[in-house]
Amino acid sequence: MSLNSKEARSLLGYCPQHNILFDNLTVYEHLVLFSNLKENFNSNEIDEMLEFINLTDKKHVLAKNLSGGMKRKLSVAIAFIGNSKVIVLDEPCMDPQSRHLAWNLLKKFKKEKKCTIFMTTHFMDEAEYLGDRIAIMSKGSLKCFGSPTYLKSLYESDYNMVLTLDKNTNNNDFKDDILKVVKSVLNDSFTYTKINTELMFKLPANQSEKFPQLLDNLEMMKKKLKIVNVSISANTLEQIFF
Repeated sequence: MSLNSKEARSLLGYCPQHNILFDNLTVYEHLVLFSNLKENFNSNEIDEMLEFINLTDKKHVLAKNLSGGMKRKLSVAIAFIGNSKVIVLDEPCMDPQSRHLAWNLLKKFKKEKKCTIFMTTHFMDEAEYLGDRIAIMSKGSLKCFGSPTYLKSLYESDYNMVLTLDKNTNNNDFKDDILKVVKSVLNDSFTYTKINTELMFKLPANQSEKFPQLLDNLEMMKKKLKIVNVSISANTLEQIFF
């Protein structure tokens, strides 16, 4: 950056926390302006970007007349326009109603634009879904860094197993038998709760090599124990850190 700041700026894209758009410029004019600022104007790239963010039919609409979600998509697109190679996104998915649309858009950008993306967020589920590497900070200090899988293994995250029982039977009659099956594999290294027709287990990560045997045993006893469905999932980062 210090050796060649002009070239560095031409490769850098930034999306601030709040939209900074010009009310009286259209969607198309915004993309033209920022690609020219990076001295990398390409009309084909702009057309592709409009299609990419599903705003082709809004290209001549003034920014002040866009919905909140459209404004956010335009702000993210501005960060990527001009063949940016390093992108900094400051909480790009602020609107809860359009978060999943924004997630899909960023996944698409990451896959097809072949660039490095730095993103800040307060949402652990967002970091886990979008991030290849996650850095967690608290009070201005870096606390941990790594892939979602590494962070889960570092803190020995539990697994969740949910058994759904047949609602047409008195499933209390089968609860003790199910617990015996689980205990035969994991001994007493688990906890469970029961809500209506579901038995929910917390299984320790250090017993994960026994899970295939446990699932096989439950599968063999499925009809007898009136089990409709079995699922196992790892804790999310949200569950681990909060």
